[in-house]
Amino acid sequence: MRYKLLQALCLILLSWQSWALSQLRISVDTNPVVMNESFELEILADARIAQNKINFEPVSKNFRVLGSSESNETRIFNGQTTRLTRIKTRLIPIKPGNFTIGPFVIDGVSSNQLPIEVVRRAQAANSQPRMVYIENQVSNNEIWLNQQFIYTSRLFINEATLLDSASLSQPELDNALIEQIGQDQEKNLLVNGMRYRVIERQYAITPQRSGQVEISPPLFSGEVLTRSRNSFFSQGRGKTIQRAGNSVSINVKPIPANYQGHWLPSSLVQLHDEISPLTEHKVGEPITRTITLSALGIHKELLPEIKINYPSSIKVYPDQAQTHTNYRDGQVISQRIESAAIVPNQAGEITLPAVSVTWWNTEMERVEQAQIPPRKINVAAAEITQTTAVQDPNVVVNEVTPAQVTEKVIYQAQPWQLNNLVVIISLLWLLTIAAWIWHVKQLNKRLIAPEKQPQTRETESEKVAWQKLAKAVKNEDTSGICQNLPNWAAALTNKPILNLHQVNALFANDELTAEINAMQAARYSSTPSQWQNKTLEKCLLKLREARLIKQHQKNNNNLAKLNP
Repeated sequence: MRYKLLQALCLILLSWQSWALSQLRISVDTNPVVMNESFELEILADARIAQNKINFEPVSKNFRVLGSSESNETRIFNGQTTRLTRIKTRLIPIKPGNFTIGPFVIDGVSSNQLPIEVVRRAQAANSQPRMVYIENQVSNNEIWLNQQFIYTSRLFINEATLLDSASLSQPELDNALIEQIGQDQEKNLLVNGMRYRVIERQYAITPQRSGQVEISPPLFSGEVLTRSRNSFFSQGRGKTIQRAGNSVSINVKPIPANYQGHWLPSSLVQLHDEISPLTEHKVGEPITRTITLSALGIHKELLPEIKINYPSSIKVYPDQAQTHTNYRDGQVISQRIESAAIVPNQAGEITLPAVSVTWWNTEMERVEQAQIPPRKINVAAAEITQTTAVQDPNVVVNEVTPAQVTEKVIYQAQPWQLNNLVVIISLLWLLTIAAWIWHVKQLNKRLIAPEKQPQTRETESEKVAWQKLAKAVKNEDTSGICQNLPNWAAALTNKPILNLHQVNALFANDELTAEINAMQAARYSSTPSQWQNKTLEKCLLKLREARLIKQHQKNNNNLAKLNP
């Protein structure tokens, strides 16, 4: 018995190299197929082949190619060894008609050709009520470059359908910014006499290239469970289904040739100016000026910087600009808030210069200006407290005539009294600066969260944060890396990450910590640095891929909430 088993194993090993591909056959599990509903394509080979040898590019012209699975079999019967490879791929037709799949050619061996008929749901024979389907629509079919539009996707689930491990991807569009708006909305609808649970999800999409573009629809994947015949409550084995909604095309118009300046397409742009305090301005005392730029239908990162040329009679200390997005009544409202402390250094009437922003009116299709007119403020001289000098032979007083400024300057012969006066003035100035800093922080808090109409500030998406970080790493911009790395980590994990120390603690990755330390050492070193960005770039890519895969698996496990 052992001898025969050893002989069979030897025959397998000796014939291992002699196996060569001689036959290739393709088949599908259903024909005709329904548009936007998946079907299975099987490729059967009589030898071991790899998936990467199959060219699906011709198929992708008429079908959406999804994931593939591979299985191998080895059979020995009457001394004959048969080796098979099965590759199964899910396809979703994207348009109706008659098509041909194949032939596939691998190592000079061609498969058969397979005619496929794609029909609409209404044309399908014995059409049954759909268990799951998706409908997609856009707010505008024609927009301008960088103009934002709303993409709405509705998932319909039949009330008699039980789902498990369900997931819904987001739409895809090359060279575009895509962000989900708010939370999913749920409702029940009656469609053709059948009751459906409808889950509505909206996205704000900003195309960044012009021309006719097609949005790849979201893909639903799930397992449909069937009840067992023996018991109403027990569940049978599930069937995996995948659905894609209708594709939507839009026309993205380019920037007009006569437009000058920063490109800002919107249906409405406004500027708002606010100063604090409103009255009693004095020389040397800071005035907080806040300018808010608001625009409809534009991504917050595309709002321009507000440039102001102040006169020499004013010193300006700008704060870091803030951007945020709000969604109200189906519209996207983006704002850029720029605050600065302006300190007048002379008394009299001072004019704060006008502010102007050029923008393109997408409804009227013309250039317009959002403006803040010049603003005049009166600045009084700084108050000086006068003191009465005690008659002392060591004190010399300079008399001042009424025609001159009413001020007495006392020169003290004793140096310790003069030093005390300097210390008191310095303390008063430090207290003034501390009060001003507290005032600016309180004002910023009120700007971010107004008391009358509180607005939630939306954190930027992981994709947008990653694009900023990748750009900074590529350009070896150490300042940009220090700023964008915590922002990306916060967007990736939904945790408050504020600095590089917290980033190291979050990932606990020795390679990342070493690269951050090397970058920081090079950044503050007085000698030329040898730090390069390649290792950091590879490390971040690995961390991002691992975290996204983990989140994807977690989301699939948590999507049981889609079950009716």
